[in-house]
Formats: sequence, C-alpha cells, structure tokens
Amino acid sequence: MSARRADVDLGDLGRVPDPFAGAASSAAPPAAPRPARASPTRAGLRMTQIVAASAAIAYDAAGLVWFEPHAGPRSAASVALGVAVPCAAGSIAVSAATRRGRLGLGEPALRVALAALAAVALFVCATSIGPWSSHDARVEPFWTGVARCMALSALFAAGPAVLAAWAVRRVFTAAPAARAAALGVACGALASATLGLVCPDAAAPHVLLGHGSVMVVMGAAGAWIGRWLARV
Repeated sequence: MSARRADVDLGDLGRVPDPFAGAASSAAPPAAPRPARASPTRAGLRMTQIVAASAAIAYDAAGLVWFEPHAGPRSAASVALGVAVPCAAGSIAVSAATRRGRLGLGEPALRVALAALAAVALFVCATSIGPWSSHDARVEPFWTGVARCMALSALFAAGPAVLAAWAVRRVFTAAPAARAAALGVACGALASATLGLVCPDAAAPHVLLGHGSVMVVMGAAGAWIGRWLARV
C-alpha cells in the first residue's frame, strides 16, 4: 500500500495564528517591591546595642552634672541600695528583651512579659523592705518631692528610651511589643538608679512613687510603640 503525501507550501505558514500573540502584547508584570530598608546584620546589631547602651549611661551620667549630688540625711546603705536595686531590675529586663531564645528569634512574649514584671516586682519588694524605710527622714513635703522626682525620672529616662528605640528599630522578629516593653522598664530602672545618686529623700513611699513609677510608665510606652517600631 502506498501513501500519497501532498507537497507542503511554506508560504502558508505566515497565515497560521500565533497562540501566544495575546500574551506577548500585554504589559509585563511589575517587579516585586524591594524592602525600604534591610534589617541589620548580627554584627551591626551588636555594635548598635553597645553604642546605644554606652550613650544611655553617658546621658544619665552627664545629667548628674546639672544637679546637686545627694546631700540629704541618707545612710550609706540606702545610697548603695538606691542604685543597686534598680540596676538589678534593669539587668533582668534587658536580659529578657535581648536573649536570643532557643530558635534564635527571642524568647516568647509571655516569658518576656513575666521577666519585665519580675523586674518591677524586685524593685518594689527591695524598696519596701530596704534599710531606708525606717532610718531615713523625709526632707520636704511628700507630694512635692514625689512630683519633683517624677519629673526628673522622666528626664533621665527620655534619653535612654530614644537610644533604645534607635537600637531596636526593625530588629525584633518575635514578641516586639513585649521586648520593647522590657527595654522600657530597663530605661526606667536606669533613671531610678540615677535618682538614687541625686535625690536626698530615700523614704520607701517616696522611692516607690517618685523613682519607681517611671519603670511602669516606660514599660507601657514601650509596649505601645514597640508594635510598630521594633517589628522586622
């Protein structure tokens, strides 16, 4: 059996419709947007944290120049504890905020929040049972002294808070609000420690309200701002 094959006219190929002509005529899809700013590297983050911590301490140390150092009726033990207790509380808060965690993404939000609360509780308990509660006398009207120290604590905490916000921008992958709140508590604790060298009144109620309230205020502010500022 023989098959008959017709000759192929190559001139007719030009009249064959192109199935991809419609896709080729449409505009190309836009390129994926690039992030406005890349997250910092680990080495760069470490250097930023060191610079921010050093500048925060220098800020409060420079503030001591503008205020008369402690000259009130305070014992040496109350002066030492007035600095050591908030420093210990701030260390707990900073550790909770900066710890990398098991997966390298930071501790869970609940654990960070509990650590920040533990830092505040340490300050409250140590202040309530410290030696200053019974041996140191009040040197001015209670609410006048509280208001004065609240204003000073806000001033001493403002600089470290701004530096902390700069250091953790676009850094926290997990629990940004809780970790920023812990840093806020730490900034308040640094301000409280600075007040321990400036304020002549070391009565426990005064220290709790005038020196310690800034830890709660800065922690709440950090939780609110950290949701946007510290997110990657």
